[in-house]
Amino acid sequence: MSVRFVFHVGPHKTGTTSAQVTLHAHRDRLLREGVLYPASPADAEHPTSHAALTRLLARGQTGEFWEWLQEARRTAEDRGCHTVFLSSEGFSAKRAWKPLAQVVSRIRRGLRSECRLIYMKRDLTAATYSMMVQRLHNQAGFLHGFEHDLRAWARQFAAQKQGEERFFQRLGAIMPQLETVPRSELTARLLRLGTDRGFPDIVTGEEGVSVAKFAGTPAVLLSYPLRVMEIIAHGGTMASPKTHLAAISLIASVTLDEEAFAALLRDFEVAARREIALGIEDHARVTNLDCLLDRLKRAFRILIPPST
Repeated sequence: MSVRFVFHVGPHKTGTTSAQVTLHAHRDRLLREGVLYPASPADAEHPTSHAALTRLLARGQTGEFWEWLQEARRTAEDRGCHTVFLSSEGFSAKRAWKPLAQVVSRIRRGLRSECRLIYMKRDLTAATYSMMVQRLHNQAGFLHGFEHDLRAWARQFAAQKQGEERFFQRLGAIMPQLETVPRSELTARLLRLGTDRGFPDIVTGEEGVSVAKFAGTPAVLLSYPLRVMEIIAHGGTMASPKTHLAAISLIASVTLDEEAFAALLRDFEVAARREIALGIEDHARVTNLDCLLDRLKRAFRILIPPST
């Protein structure tokens, strides 16, 4: 029996954490149904996903990744499984693209086994907003390289996503739209796309819901303008961790009643989404212009062939 390999590559902000927690929680059930969701290599930070494996790809350690994959294949064969199912956003990281393509080719041509990739698409404005909220929470001054311009950052993010989608299209990935999948059915849909079998009783939980997780306190919303002020006040560099932590502690002490906080969150989201949408529109206009110029260049070469 030939074992099929399925790579759920994410990307980030498409419900991947919730799906991974659910897949991990149902490993025994999946095993009985012929689907091996292998235990991840020791990874205290991401025990339910295969992030540790994607770091091997990102570091160019394709040989080690391949050895692990073959061990997973042998385990699947011993257990009578028809599918090895892997999931990590790290598969979609640009540094992993080339080694991942090599692995996929080796599976399809070398092992003559089926290899499916699942890339979940999401509305670009929503995905960009979700990523922005997480980065505001985790990375002080993440817009610093864009002169604190959310619109410029959104423009670059849109370009990155477009390149990412093109890469996985070339690899033949299955690319469903997140908005068409009810959240509770996300894991079941991924399994059906990967295995052609239904798992309607596997319900996806709410773990890792990003905006609710990261935008749930006034500190996240109020800290962004202060972080920009810190950068400016310190001559274009980030304030020291000590200063920054003190500032965040001060913000966290601000008391807002539920109604005032809801209004603040609503205004923040409306303004941020507007700037993001404008940035994405800027990117689309630039892309369209580039395409037009490319077409003109090709037409010029056809009309006036190079001299020999």
